[in-house]
Amino acid sequence: MIKMKTKTILMLEGILLIGLLAFLFFNTLPKQIFPLHGMTISNQDFLFEIENSEEVVLSTDINFTNYITLKKGDEITLPPETYFWKVRGLLKDSEVRNFTIESEVALVLRDKGELYEIENSGNVDLNLTKKQGDKITIATILNMGESEEFEKDNSTYTGGQA
Repeated sequence: MIKMKTKTILMLEGILLIGLLAFLFFNTLPKQIFPLHGMTISNQDFLFEIENSEEVVLSTDINFTNYITLKKGDEITLPPETYFWKVRGLLKDSEVRNFTIESEVALVLRDKGELYEIENSGNVDLNLTKKQGDKITIATILNMGESEEFEKDNSTYTGGQA
């Protein structure tokens, strides 16, 4: 009778131990929270949100042939493109997800008295064209964040992705 109770207790302890180990294993797997799978992002200033890991692996190809590893505190500016990412865990990596950073063309025009200042406030380099009537007077490239001053006149300005 005592041997039967001992066997039952040992079996229950074994089941409990296996259950506990399974619980710990699955609750410590790395998790991706943000960006969501398939998400399109227009603002390049975002944070990866993850759990149970300290590393994000990022690539432009699904097989991660060329990749970068980001750790807590790392900052990077990503150009518009589709990216694949996963979270590297101690025992296992998370599933592969993707997101897309879309290009944003944006110009800011500031009146500076005798001049106009035109700034590229988008996330891609821009071709900027200044026209007087049908004649192009200036064609230049404004890199992201750059600005240039132009004399005020009756010109029109257009910008497009470089």
